[in-house]
Amino acid sequence: MDDFGNDALLTLLSERHPTATLTVPGPRPTGHQDRTLEVDAPHLREVCVTLRDEPRLSYDYLMSLTAVDRPPDSIEVVAHVFSYSHRSMLAIRTNLPRNAPKVPSLSPVWPAAGWHEREQFDLVGVLFEGHPDLRRIMMPDDWEGHPLRKDYVKPDRYHGIDNTRPKNG
Repeated sequence: MDDFGNDALLTLLSERHPTATLTVPGPRPTGHQDRTLEVDAPHLREVCVTLRDEPRLSYDYLMSLTAVDRPPDSIEVVAHVFSYSHRSMLAIRTNLPRNAPKVPSLSPVWPAAGWHEREQFDLVGVLFEGHPDLRRIMMPDDWEGHPLRKDYVKPDRYHGIDNTRPKNG
């Protein structure tokens, strides 16, 4: 995989997905150098199928899938995948509008994504279209809001139960 650089990755994916918006950004301000691919939301699943099935890539393992609230306008979904045969890791980023964050589910590509997606739906509010069982996984079914959103306001009470912490002092 060492000789299959970012330019070759973009060329291959652009040929297979000519209408997809794909970029490989430079180093992040933190100096983080992970190989990263940015994919527009409508093409995420089909690009991920190529990343998994193309023998020169073979990203066969989903390491993690998370969402980050980036006020005021966006939520970013980030998946980290790994190719055991090529010993290569790739971060896949997708930016979504904060007021309607939805993206195709990756559970048909990597079945373990189902659990990760349920967590991000529950805590951040991302809708994963085509998910086989998208429902809350950590919070009660009748909980209002998404606790990892930056604008989330924790309720003082839940079904008559105090939800505040004592102040030290």
